[in-house]
Amino acid sequence: MPMWSAGWAGDITWFQFGKAVSRLDRHGNKREVGEYALHVSCTWHWRSSSGFVRADYETADLRSLGELSARFREADLAESGLLTFYFDNGDTLAIEPDESDDESAEETEHWRFFNRAYKHHTLSLLTSGSNGMRPNMRLKLAGAHK
Repeated sequence: MPMWSAGWAGDITWFQFGKAVSRLDRHGNKREVGEYALHVSCTWHWRSSSGFVRADYETADLRSLGELSARFREADLAESGLLTFYFDNGDTLAIEPDESDDESAEETEHWRFFNRAYKHHTLSLLTSGSNGMRPNMRLKLAGAHK
């Protein structure tokens, strides 16, 4: 499944995957969004197969990522909360949630991957708070939309 667009919505990075789908925005205007979307609100790095950082959480313009024609192959969610997406061109997208040391910290959502076809949208997310990192659901994407 292709990752065909990336950008920013405030402090949240978004990545569009799969087929382009027309949706109305909050102003009633039509726009194209991905069949699947990944929203990230923590540290992340997109690296080429050589390890070169193509973009990260400090990169202002993410349009070049959509021009790569990278196709999602699989993802891995480590116990530490590190989520890694693997692409057919050898690139990786590593999402590295920051665990808060503040015991009183409210629960924080670090990333969300969802399918716009589902009524409740969320397929998977990772949160942290006073109980540490924990995936609310496991991410099982391998083999999704070849």
